[in-house]
Order: sequence, then structure tokens, then C-alpha cells
Amino acid sequence: MVKKATKKVISDKEFVESTPEERAKGITKVPAEIIRVPKGKELVNKDNLAKMLERMDKLEADNVSLRAQQEATADKARLQNYQDKITEKGKRKVGLNVWGDKIVIGWDKMTMNRCEKNPQGFWEEDLKCNLYLIDGTEVKDLDFSIRNKRMERIDATILKKYEGDETFILNGVETHRGMFDVITDDGTKVTIDDRFVN
Repeated sequence: MVKKATKKVISDKEFVESTPEERAKGITKVPAEIIRVPKGKELVNKDNLAKMLERMDKLEADNVSLRAQQEATADKARLQNYQDKITEKGKRKVGLNVWGDKIVIGWDKMTMNRCEKNPQGFWEEDLKCNLYLIDGTEVKDLDFSIRNKRMERIDATILKKYEGDETFILNGVETHRGMFDVITDDGTKVTIDDRFVN
């Protein structure tokens, strides 16, 4: 016995009228869940679009919550830093650069700053600078990459900060920059330009 195919009856409410272009192709009714989009765009299913917008709203809510949490944390950290600065126990620590066993009190801008393409087509840099050490000696034309690899860091505590209202002689040049009086853990006192502490 052969079963007859049954026709599913769908009410007119689930369809919308076709556009003139669709009628020209013989399409008289279009399912309502299809969104018509201008030429050059893609058709989007309403259910998928709704799910995507819901996910985006949830992500935005999560981001707003995270931002508020970060701001609250940042505010607490800022208040703690301020409190530490004004109390004796919270003396501010900085890092000083050390070359060999001597504190670096300054360096020049690049004495050589060359960048060129080698015969294999790769870019190469040749960067050199001068370092000024605490004992008055200089390290001349030091390769910048070697400086970055071998320079060490030690901790120091700020004793006094000058806001540029006093005159200092730095490497033979008069300056009105901000300066620090610092003391290292081994008791060495240094007056240093604020550019050379971290």
C-alpha cells in the first residue's frame, strides 16, 4: 500500500507579500522569518540575530561591571600610594641603574643611530650611547643592545625631591630639571636627574 503525500497547511500569517523583483521570478509569498536586506548585504535569520544581540548585551554588561571593579581598585591603589608618600613608613622606593658596580647617573642621546638594510634584505640597527657613572667616569660609544642586556637595577629610597626650582650641574651642564636625593640599601647617597630613576 502506497501512502499519499500530505500537504502541510501553513496560515497566511507566517508569510509576507513578495517584492516586485520576487514576483518577477514567480515568488508570490516569502516566509516571515526572513529579513529583507538591501542588495550587497546578507540575509539574516531573526532568531540568530536576536541571540547574537543578547550575547552582545551580556558582554557589554560584563565589561561595564569589570570597568567599575578596575576603577574601584585603581582608586584604592591611588589612595594607598598617597598615604604611603605622606607617612614615614611609606618612603618611596625607586630603581637605579648600575653598570658594573657603579651607579649610572646619566646617559646621552644616541651618539650613533643608524638603521640600514643588509644585503640579505633584513633591517639592522647600529645604536650607541655614552653612560655617566657616579665616580665621574664615562663609558663611551656603548652599544645600546649591550647596555640594555647588562645594565642591572638596585633599589633606593627617595630622601628629597626637587621640583626644578633649584639649579644643578649635571654632566657639566646647568639644569633646572626635577632631581632626587636618594639613598641605596648600602648607604650610598646620590643626587640624580629624575629621568634616570624608575
